Amino acid sequence: MVKAGSTDPVLLDQQVLETDMVHRRQPILIRDAQTNPQVHPLLKVVTGSRSYVAAPIVSMSSVIGFMHADAYIDRRHVDTLDREAIGLFMDGLGYAIERAVFADRMLALRDQLCTYTAGISDLMASFTEDDMSLKPAGTPAEPVPGIGTNVLVRAIEDVVDSPLTRREIEVLRHMADGATNARIATRLMVSEGTVKVHVKHILRKLGATNRAEAVSRYLNTMQRRRPEPASSFGKKFLWNN
Repeated sequence: MVKAGSTDPVLLDQQVLETDMVHRRQPILIRDAQTNPQVHPLLKVVTGSRSYVAAPIVSMSSVIGFMHADAYIDRRHVDTLDREAIGLFMDGLGYAIERAVFADRMLALRDQLCTYTAGISDLMASFTEDDMSLKPAGTPAEPVPGIGTNVLVRAIEDVVDSPLTRREIEVLRHMADGATNARIATRLMVSEGTVKVHVKHILRKLGATNRAEAVSRYLNTMQRRRPEPASSFGKKFLWNN
């Protein structure tokens, strides 16, 4: 059948029944396949079909193909129920193809949007990278030895009125671990340019000139804001009560 159809192709003109099917986007039923002159002459000999149904595959308002079916093995003629069944099947196939095309387009748009967003963040970072006005003058603080995530987390959790946003604190926590901008971006699932912008904001808010100084200044600020520990008399009073 494939060889017969490919060696003697027929154009969709007024000489074949499928032309009207393509124009109307509707399934057709051919009852007299062997005697109808509008049926492909070589295919009707090869298939031996006495009757058949056909339906178009419509996607994006265009016919992208069609399917033929008969009941040759069952030795019966096809009827209107067969025509409606294949028409319904082709409708579902067309919707499935449209959905797959839309899904591919949405994924492509999402990737482009992520690329544009990352590009904007990188552009902002490049504009602020060498701007010294973003770094207020101040005496550099001495780095605190042994800075680590646990110390920084305790400092963050103990104080509510932090000068940094929640995301900046999260970035600062990774900075205290010695993570690079690329590593922080991977952990937070953001672009490296976005991390650079957060780092710049952290340095500006804390008046620091480098990452270690920023962590040190933040810890010192948080420790000064902590309430004084209860006296021994107060502890004894609370214990006795």
